[in-house]
Amino acid sequence: QNKYQKPFAYRYLTNYLLKRYLAKRAQQYNVTALFIMHVNEKFFEYTQICHKCGVRVVQVGCEYPEYLVEDTETRRQAYRQLSEHIDKYVFETKTLDDYEKEVLGKDIVSLVVPATMPVDDILDKEKEEVKPYIAYSGSVHSDAKDGLSNIIKGYAEFHQGHPGINLKFIGRISNNAYYEVLQRQIKELSLEDSISFTKEISREEYVRLMNNAKLMVVAKPKDSYYGGGLSSKVIEYLFSGNPIVMVASDDYVHYLTHKKNVYFTEDNLPDTLCRAFSEMFDNSGMMDSIAKSGKEFALNNFNYHKLTKGLLEFIVG
Repeated sequence: QNKYQKPFAYRYLTNYLLKRYLAKRAQQYNVTALFIMHVNEKFFEYTQICHKCGVRVVQVGCEYPEYLVEDTETRRQAYRQLSEHIDKYVFETKTLDDYEKEVLGKDIVSLVVPATMPVDDILDKEKEEVKPYIAYSGSVHSDAKDGLSNIIKGYAEFHQGHPGINLKFIGRISNNAYYEVLQRQIKELSLEDSISFTKEISREEYVRLMNNAKLMVVAKPKDSYYGGGLSSKVIEYLFSGNPIVMVASDDYVHYLTHKKNVYFTEDNLPDTLCRAFSEMFDNSGMMDSIAKSGKEFALNNFNYHKLTKGLLEFIVG
């Protein structure tokens, strides 16, 4: 081996093999479009290979482009050049659509399809009578993504007046260092008996625990990098038929209405979340009304059967 072998194998040999593979499959299966969701530096090289093979590229965007986390004119110019071989875009929100058109130009071909997913298992699951708990369901990753440390602090205040209601985090641990920070926080608050983490569980158990919650919560801060898209977990929350407390962020503010089908908070500070939890649990009529209206809204507006109907025509048209 020599110092040139690895770079050659990684860049040129990989591209050569991918080009041959795409050309063969495009001919075999009459491939006309390729969806690519996760964008990194290699993605832009692959778009060039796809075009050489006659395969159109459709980029799916559900958050702001990572390349423009540092949003400068120099990086925007480079981003425009890198995006030259992308034919069409499918965005999760109007906010993302507007942003990409501002950067790339108004003439890009795009379609906005709000966040959706198969939710039949959620709709089919019967609720069970269990000890009441507030739940967050999704990966345990960071405060910037979901504000979990503030949820814990807000719950600690709420728990003083509502000791019979627990807090449950449902889902895998995707950041162990962050998880350890949360565990230390819980121990300092002496809430080990009231707050629990399921860690990674089966989809069936995930749905069961989510559906049996009395209240769902997510506390993503308004200035989060992840704020460009619609959080898929909120879609699941709505279909579960449970009321939701969430920060008025993402494009959900353009869809949902405070105290009608969601409970919006202005920020994710612990005091704010505590007041929201208390108001909800002290007013069962409001909780039930928000839960029912939220599920009805989801069935009419976030139903994947309806939303994806025109997607194929957009891709191949």
